[in-house]
Amino acid sequence: MFDFFKSSWVLLNEGGGHAIAFTSFINMDLSTENKVIQAPVEQGGFVTYNKVQTPLEISLQVAIKGDASELDDAIDDLLTMSGSTQLLSLITPEREYKNLNLTKLAWRRTTDEGIDVIYVDCGLTEIRQVESEYTNAKLAKKKSRGRQQPKEKSFVAGIRDSMFKR
Repeated sequence: MFDFFKSSWVLLNEGGGHAIAFTSFINMDLSTENKVIQAPVEQGGFVTYNKVQTPLEISLQVAIKGDASELDDAIDDLLTMSGSTQLLSLITPEREYKNLNLTKLAWRRTTDEGIDVIYVDCGLTEIRQVESEYTNAKLAKKKSRGRQQPKEKSFVAGIRDSMFKR
């Protein structure tokens, strides 16, 4: 389980364990966007449904240091996680970001910093979940609307019907 006093940056899995046991945190970029209606709006008609917030997008860069087998295990875990629907939580010194999914993954290794370190770029996207609500509403039966005027056929429909004798 996570100990808040030992680390101020951590990525947790749904069970509360470390999703990625990284050695160093390098940087984080967070973005969100609020989209508004583009069409003209009547004076005083701008209301909450005219503005929609998009899910959070977090770019996280971390370093993982270890021997060849530890790095191989870390890469396997990252690849498995990127293909799964597992939800993660990112805890930073300021706040916790919940319900994130690993949607982008890239890593690199350079000889300049040592071949025993991989630098991992993770793209995390907020997943918004809602409760399904069902109703037992009964639909009204179709009502007869009485006799209706026949609809006029278009010129093309009339030719088609006369050619194919509908």
